[in-house]
Amino acid sequence: MASPVPGPATALHIRRVFNAPRERLFQAWTDPERMTEWFCHAKPELTGKLVVMDVRPGGRYGFDISGADGKVFKVRGEYLEIKAPEKLVFTWYWETEPEHGDTVVTLEFVDLGANSELVLTHERFANSDARDKHNNGWAFVLDSLQRSVEKSSGGN
Repeated sequence: MASPVPGPATALHIRRVFNAPRERLFQAWTDPERMTEWFCHAKPELTGKLVVMDVRPGGRYGFDISGADGKVFKVRGEYLEIKAPEKLVFTWYWETEPEHGDTVVTLEFVDLGANSELVLTHERFANSDARDKHNNGWAFVLDSLQRSVEKSSGGN
């Protein structure tokens, strides 16, 4: 059976400007304590923990996140490229939902002086439905990230 060929319908692109320098934004993705704060608790009904975070090419990361209903979601991946504070590339795999397959996330951090832009590209979805579900998830995750980095900058 042939593997699906990624195309425009299986890639997600999100751009967002943050009121924080890109170094702070990059650190939020690479510091275990910061990542746990905003990623594992992106919505009030979510609780979670970081189970591993080894930020280096070939290093692994993993989160266990529980919803209000007690269902646990486990995401795992491997860092493929790290270019601080400009770029971070990693695989993304839902251990608890393997039907989504192994996808790749690329984060590009654009320096805008006191502000920064995050360009998130999430690729290799099996279909547009999986892409759209991840788009919804990334929206509330990035909202949480925005609150975190802007709170730590004092709103500057």
